[in-house]
Amino acid sequence: MTEQVNINSPRALLGVSRKRARISTFFLDFFFKNMYTFDTEEVDLDQVDESVNAAMFIAPEVDGKVIKTRGHTTTSFKPASLKPKHDVDPKKVVKRRPGEGMCGEMSLQQRRNAIIVQNIQDEEKAIKQTEEWMAVKALVDGNYTCDGEEMPEPLNVDFGRSPENNIVLAGAASWKNQDKATFDPCEKIEEYAERSNGAIDVIVLDGKMWALLNSFEKFKEKLDTRRGSNSQLETALKDLGKDVSIKGYLGDVMIVVYKGYRKVNGTRDYYLDDYTLFMTHTGVEHARLYGAIMDDDAIEQGMSETDRFPKLYKTTGDVARTYTVTKSAPLMANISPDDSVTIKLEP
Repeated sequence: MTEQVNINSPRALLGVSRKRARISTFFLDFFFKNMYTFDTEEVDLDQVDESVNAAMFIAPEVDGKVIKTRGHTTTSFKPASLKPKHDVDPKKVVKRRPGEGMCGEMSLQQRRNAIIVQNIQDEEKAIKQTEEWMAVKALVDGNYTCDGEEMPEPLNVDFGRSPENNIVLAGAASWKNQDKATFDPCEKIEEYAERSNGAIDVIVLDGKMWALLNSFEKFKEKLDTRRGSNSQLETALKDLGKDVSIKGYLGDVMIVVYKGYRKVNGTRDYYLDDYTLFMTHTGVEHARLYGAIMDDDAIEQGMSETDRFPKLYKTTGDVARTYTVTKSAPLMANISPDDSVTIKLEP
């Protein structure tokens, strides 16, 4: 038997989760600025064909020809569910909390509330790490696969990037096997950048790719480290200082090293694979999409169409237990997959 605990309503808990602790969210903050919620399990992604043929010359006395109106495609996805969960452990309620005076100034109820707040904030951090992973994979690889316990089968989300925009260099072609004094990776970067549908103004690297590029003499000659960063990126870096570093410019293209990671089974899992170079245009704003929360409490309280639904509930029996859980159905969408190009070196 379960019943809703009314001490902290979902809306009050949602306010708690909004006070987000600092974690690595560079891709989310910088590239995914638009958010859309849906009242259905599935989310829809509209992709508009922006290309328009140039106008052709025609005699003034001749009627103009009707040209095809540009259209769009709509793709539906069913996001995977996230619901990190904690218990409100009675053993922790009776113990002095970190930072509390040695004599234990807090009441049991105050400690209980503090544990609830901590749980909700930790659940927010857990979801945010997964969202950042989705955002990185959506942009860098053009697709990602969600897999987990009790999922009937893995969920693949593919945004249809052209294969030529994902470049893998191996063997003799790998930059790891090039001469440090004579090889010029900048020429190859410019060549591959032409595969993008738009202009490239930012390159994001992992630490190992940065170290490799910086070992080439011709790269170091062309890298401008004296120019200041632009204000847009400074805003994105505001809370991410130790994970993101601006290294300079190649022409008008900013070089950024990203060392953000998530925790998986207690170990670091870096968002960018080793030896990855990702280039794109910062003007493209990708989308965070959220399917409806499939929970009767969320529907009852008018909160099924949201990015988060935190709740507190109790199970009764010989020993009553209280739990916190935050539910979300996110999908980070690459709205323009061919505006980006990724270069990876095989291990």
